[in-house]
Amino acid sequence: MSASPHWYRWILLAGVWAMYCSFGLIVTSLAPLVGLIESDLDISHSAMGSVMGAWQLIFIISAIPCGILLDKISVRSALTLGGLIIAASAFARGFADSYAMLMIAVMLFGVGGPIISTGAPKVVTQHFDGQSRGLAMGIYMTGPSIGGVVSLTLTHSMLVPFFDDSWRAVMFLWGGFAAGVSILWWLLTTINPIPKIQEDMHQGTLEAATAPLKQTSEAMCTLLRATLRVFRASTPLLVMQITHSYTSLASVGCALHPEPTHMSESMRLGMFLEGLSHRWIGN
Repeated sequence: MSASPHWYRWILLAGVWAMYCSFGLIVTSLAPLVGLIESDLDISHSAMGSVMGAWQLIFIISAIPCGILLDKISVRSALTLGGLIIAASAFARGFADSYAMLMIAVMLFGVGGPIISTGAPKVVTQHFDGQSRGLAMGIYMTGPSIGGVVSLTLTHSMLVPFFDDSWRAVMFLWGGFAAGVSILWWLLTTINPIPKIQEDMHQGTLEAATAPLKQTSEAMCTLLRATLRVFRASTPLLVMQITHSYTSLASVGCALHPEPTHMSESMRLGMFLEGLSHRWIGN
């Protein structure tokens, strides 16, 4: 497989983020539509509550098998499969016409969800290292939260009125988004799935893999040393300027308010500080 350029890993991270965002969209998709679903399917609040909690139980049961599956097949295939499963869950919700069908559709999400939640960090660890890994982890973890916010915010304010109070159309929309993201992820990883640093380390050329990091650290150290030199050179002049300004302000204040006690104290303090700054610069 061909080597990825350094910037390409951020494209892959965007794909993982979008996958995780679709996860958050579908997780929270039912909550704003409870009233419409209950009236359409003629189910009770308790039945609706059992539906909304069904996927968590399946998630717990399937988490370990999905992790094993992730080790058996490629991350590219696993994440694509997980995205298509949660998309199928959203589509199945839109087609549900009974309590049982809705329950099965929601439970299906518990099969695809663990694949995404375990596959996303594996992508980050494969394509990022050092400080960039922490940044990448923080970025992709915002995906489900932002997806949930978008779903909860837009459903009643925009989507339900736009689709003429059709909760099924909202489900189809989120399912289409998840399916589109899954296809996009497959295409991105098919074009260039392995970053160069991973190939270098796989081939044993550790120096080639760590050379960019070494050059970056040396440049940062050089910049830090230059900054400290400038700071040391400019600090005495800055102190002298401040003390000179203080003396000038004290003189003006004494001229405006001629009180002998305050005038002598302010002037003496200003002259003392200015003398210290001159001695500092002289040394």
